[in-house]
Amino acid sequence: MHKYEMERIFVIGYMGTPRRQYAEMLCQKLNQEILEKNQVPVELPLFQHLDMDSEIERLDGRTILRLCMTMGEHEYRNREYELLSKLSDPAFDMGIAKEEEYPRSLVISCGDGILLDEMCMEILKKYAEKSNYTVDLNCEDVSVLSGFDKNNIEDSGVILLSATLEDMWQAAKLDKALPYAFMHTGTEEARKSKFEEIYTARKHLYDSLGKL
Repeated sequence: MHKYEMERIFVIGYMGTPRRQYAEMLCQKLNQEILEKNQVPVELPLFQHLDMDSEIERLDGRTILRLCMTMGEHEYRNREYELLSKLSDPAFDMGIAKEEEYPRSLVISCGDGILLDEMCMEILKKYAEKSNYTVDLNCEDVSVLSGFDKNNIEDSGVILLSATLEDMWQAAKLDKALPYAFMHTGTEEARKSKFEEIYTARKHLYDSLGKL
């Protein structure tokens, strides 16, 4: 890879998949491999972790839940696109992150619905075409990196986290920060039914990146 080329590894998945935790641990693992490979002090392109929702909250000044409640989910999707555009192209000079400068090497955990926006999908497709990898995991297993093989992903690409629908539901129902109104109202049975309905509607989007 060219010395100054950006490295971007995106971690995606549905509600209830541990995208942030996986990205954090992957970042640590990649850096450990880099340091072990270089036994003498050199200028190393160490990876850093960036969580897109946390970054949007930092830049916007509101939580994702509050942003969706006051401005609507569409505004949140606009913020996602603006940030993703900046992360993939430092010259992008519009939107919430236009003044920001980001590190060269990043492992980026994405929101569960980032593929709903066609422009975000197009950006991530370009990375998935370079390299893509699906990790099947149990959401209760904190050792999610046990299934990771560095040979399956380049220095830029997309990692899809996949789990059983029941495991994702059990994790998602405990997440009070989810920005979807249906996850905070009604009976658990109704919430689970809607959760499964949305997953069915989105599944082809996740699958499409894994087939590039």
